[in-house]
Amino acid sequence: MIYEIKLRRVEAAGARKVIFFHLDAATIKTMQVALNDESEYDAGRLVYATEAGLHLPTRMAGSTTIHDNTIPHAVNELPAGVRFGLFFLESMLGEVEQYKYSREEPIAVTQLRGALCVSPRVALLL
Repeated sequence: MIYEIKLRRVEAAGARKVIFFHLDAATIKTMQVALNDESEYDAGRLVYATEAGLHLPTRMAGSTTIHDNTIPHAVNELPAGVRFGLFFLESMLGEVEQYKYSREEPIAVTQLRGALCVSPRVALLL
C-alpha cells in the first residue's frame, strides 16, 4: 500500500474550476478534511452519485468525507472564493501506472450519465 497526504488550495480566479463525475482509478480510499467553511467560497461542492440520487454533503471546517474507488463523484464549479482541503489517499503499489495512460471513461460513470439522463455539466450546476 502507498499512503499520501496532499494539501489542496483551489481559487476561483482564472480557468473554470470543475471536476466532472469520475471514479478514483489510482486510489482505493480517499478521505478529505475540509479546512475552511463553505461560507468562505461559492459552490465548489462535492457531489456523490448514489443509487438514491445526487448527494451534496455539507462540509464545515474540520468535517471529513470518505469514499472508495467505486463511488462516482464530482465537484461543481467554484465561481468565487478559495477552498482548502487536506487529502489522505490510500493506493496500491503500481496502481497509478496501470491507469496513467487510460483515456477510457469508467463504465460506472457512463451508466450514471445514462441514469441521470443529463450531461455531467448539467448535473454539476446543482
